[in-house]
Amino acid sequence: MAGYIAGAVVLSQLSDRYGRRPVMLSSVFILFVSGIVCAFSPNFTIFAITRFLIALGRCGLYITAFVLLMETVGPDYRTVLGIARDFGWATGYIMIPGIAWLIRNWFYMQLAITIPVLGLVSLWWILSESPRWLLTQGKLEEAETVLKKAALINKRNVDNIKSDLEMLQASLQQNSTENRKKANIFDLLKSSNLRKKTIIICFCWYVNAFVFYGLSLNTNEIGGNPFLSFFIFGAVEFPAYIVSIFVVKYYGRRLPLMSTMVLGGLACIATIAVPEDLLWLRMTLSMLGKFCITSSYIIVYIFSAEIFPTVVRNVGVGTSSTFARIGSAIAPFVKELGQVTHLGVTFGLFGGLAIVSGLLALCLPETNKIVLPDTLEQGEQFGKKIRKIPSEHELEKF
Repeated sequence: MAGYIAGAVVLSQLSDRYGRRPVMLSSVFILFVSGIVCAFSPNFTIFAITRFLIALGRCGLYITAFVLLMETVGPDYRTVLGIARDFGWATGYIMIPGIAWLIRNWFYMQLAITIPVLGLVSLWWILSESPRWLLTQGKLEEAETVLKKAALINKRNVDNIKSDLEMLQASLQQNSTENRKKANIFDLLKSSNLRKKTIIICFCWYVNAFVFYGLSLNTNEIGGNPFLSFFIFGAVEFPAYIVSIFVVKYYGRRLPLMSTMVLGGLACIATIAVPEDLLWLRMTLSMLGKFCITSSYIIVYIFSAEIFPTVVRNVGVGTSSTFARIGSAIAPFVKELGQVTHLGVTFGLFGGLAIVSGLLALCLPETNKIVLPDTLEQGEQFGKKIRKIPSEHELEKF
C-alpha cells in the first residue's frame, strides 16, 4: 500500500511532465521485473521491497491509463467508460481465488500473476500519446498525427484538424501563465468554501479505500470456504458497476454517494449482531456492504473530478487519491485488530466511518448537469450559487 502512495504521488507527476505513454510503458517494465524478482526473493526484506515496486508499477499503470482514457474520449462517454474500466479489475479479482485454489504455492502463484504482464508489452506498438497532453506541451505536429490516425479509424473528416489544433493551442498559450500560477495544493485550502469541500472529499476517499480494502482483506474472517467467499466478494462488484452507471446518470452524485455510504455502513454494523451459525446472513450483509462501498468508491472518483476547479483539478484529485492510499494502508492493521479483539470492532469501525462520511457528503454541491468551475474564484463560489446548464427547450425559448 505504501507503493500505491508512492505511485500516486511520483508517477502522476512524471505523467504530467513527460507524457502518458512513457510512464505507462515504464510502469509495465517495473511491474514485470519486480514481479519476477519477488518470486525468487531469498528473504523477506527483498520480498517486501519487490512488493512495494509491484504496487508502484501497478498504480502508475492504472492511474495513467485512466487519465489517458478520459483525455481521448468525448464527454458523452466519459462517465460510462470511466466506470466500465473497472470491469477489468473485477475480472482479475474473481480469477485470483481460482488461481490460488489450483496452485496452492505462493512461488508459482506469483509467477502465474506476473507472466501475463508480458502481454502489455504490445502497448509499445499500439498505444498513442494523449493528444490533449501533446497540445498542452506545444507538440502540435505530434498531436496532429495522433488525431489524424484516430479520425481515419473512426471514419471522420481530417481536413480541419490542423486549423482546429492551432486555435486550441493559441487559447492554451493565452491562459497557460495564469494556470501555472494557480495549480498549487495550498490554493485548495485558502478560501473557506473550497477548503470545506476539499476536506470532505479527501475524507470520503480515505473512508472508501479504508472500508473497501478492509472488507476485501476480511473475507476469510467472516467464515465459510475462503476461496468461494473471495470469489463472491469479487463478483458483487459487477452489479455495483452496472448500477453506478445508471445512478450517476439519472440521480447525480451527491445523493447516490450519501446513500451508498450510509447503507454500506449500516450493513457493516448489522453484521456484528449476526451469530456465527447464521453464516448465510453474515455473508449477505457483508456482500451488501461491499456492493455499496464499491459503488460509492466509483461515484466519489467522478464527483471529485468535477467538484475541483479546472486550474487545480489534477492537484485536487491527486491529493484525494493520496488520502485513499493512506486509508488502504491502514486497513490491514484494522483486520489484525479484529483478530486480537473481536470481529465486531473491525466492522464497527468500517460502518461508523462510512455513515459519517456519507452524511458529510450532503454538505457538497451537486455537479450533475452543472457548469463546472474553472478558476479558483469560481471554485469558491461553486455550491453557493449554482449555474445550471439550460435545457434545449430553454435555449429555444431564449
